[in-house]
Amino acid sequence: MTKAQIIRTVALTAIILAVALAVDYLINVVIAPGVTPYTPLVTAAIVLLVAPVAIAYLLRQNEKMQRAQGALADERLARLAADGANAAKTQFLARMSHELRTPLNAIIGYAEIIEEDEGGPTSAADARRIQTSAHHLLGMINDILDHVKLEAGELRLMPGHTPLRPLFMDVVDTIRPLAAEQGNVIELDCDENIGSAWIDQQRLRQCMLNLASNAAKFTKNGRIALRMSENADGAVVFETNDTGVGIAEPALSHLFRPFTQADGSITRAQDGAGLGLAVTKQLMDAMGGSISVKSTAGHGSTFTLTFPRTDLRSNVVSFAA
Repeated sequence: MTKAQIIRTVALTAIILAVALAVDYLINVVIAPGVTPYTPLVTAAIVLLVAPVAIAYLLRQNEKMQRAQGALADERLARLAADGANAAKTQFLARMSHELRTPLNAIIGYAEIIEEDEGGPTSAADARRIQTSAHHLLGMINDILDHVKLEAGELRLMPGHTPLRPLFMDVVDTIRPLAAEQGNVIELDCDENIGSAWIDQQRLRQCMLNLASNAAKFTKNGRIALRMSENADGAVVFETNDTGVGIAEPALSHLFRPFTQADGSITRAQDGAGLGLAVTKQLMDAMGGSISVKSTAGHGSTFTLTFPRTDLRSNVVSFAA
């Protein structure tokens, strides 16, 4: 028995003993004196022999019942969490069946047009549409494969010497067409002396591009600011700030979870696997960095990547996520 159970047993035994002695006195002395002998010592002995055993047994049974109820409650919560995850995955797969078919249909359709009108005036435009659809499809498939590899711990990183300003400008040049298509103005602020980092350049570019392209996609006729600098701790900070649709406070808590989206009514207007932010967080965690967000619905969002420069003397190694 635990110390608490022993204390409860003693306290309850004392209460039962007092009640038994009081009842014995009332019956044999006050109510019916002389009918039966008044033997308080015998009464006390019986109570002290029986009560502690009975009380201890009841306490143990009560503890077992509470443990069983706790286990049932935990199982119920686990089942609810599993059901929620399965439902999210089911919704994700249902979305993806559409998302994957759409660019494939476009690729097939425009290929047939080119086949029928080889050398015609529409061939170049149709070829560009095929390339756009193919790259879109490839991007979604890459997000899915990256997530699966990260979940399994099989995605290997290859750190190397990475000049940061050229990488920053490469990301800017990549999103310019999308930003222009949405009527957005891009503001740039990259420290000229930002230098370099020892990090996986391809994966860092992927993370930066995910945030920058999201800013361009979810902002229309607004402003997108991209910044890169060094903080007081010597870490590198990449930030995107936009005047787009923003994110409601309840959605921020699960923004980086896979198979979930901040607002289906908004995100469904933009194609994608819905894994970009989840993969970005997983990659930043694997590279020793972090991602954070500040946002208000209707007032834009600010996403921040922070990552260490890392010891430039390190060997090229592989990390599992």
